[in-house]
Amino acid sequence: MLELMVVLAILVLVFSSVPLIGANWFASTKIESIESDVVGAVRSIRLTAMKTGETQLLTDVTLRQAIESMGGSPDDFDLQVGNTVEFFPNGAATGGSIVLRDGDTTVRVDVIGLVGNVRVKGDTQK
Repeated sequence: MLELMVVLAILVLVFSSVPLIGANWFASTKIESIESDVVGAVRSIRLTAMKTGETQLLTDVTLRQAIESMGGSPDDFDLQVGNTVEFFPNGAATGGSIVLRDGDTTVRVDVIGLVGNVRVKGDTQK
């Protein structure tokens, strides 16, 4: 009888921690998905400049439109483009950063000047 009570107590402890683990996993997955949408949208704007031969501007508005056109939802998080980034037909860019916030999680995406590459600065921070 005592063994059964100990086993039940252990099971209760294990299953009570599952929602906490699941909540952290969901938040992490959500910010990674948002991060992926932003990086994809920035790369899409750069490719548009290269294909059309016309300079493309990356602003809050153009980034949100690009995310929406890719099927994302830019209203699910706070998105701020630090300064307007210009993408030139040769693939170069003026450089800048984009800050994503979702609750207390912040991610920074950088556009590297001259080469126009996109990278996520550091890991997701809480």
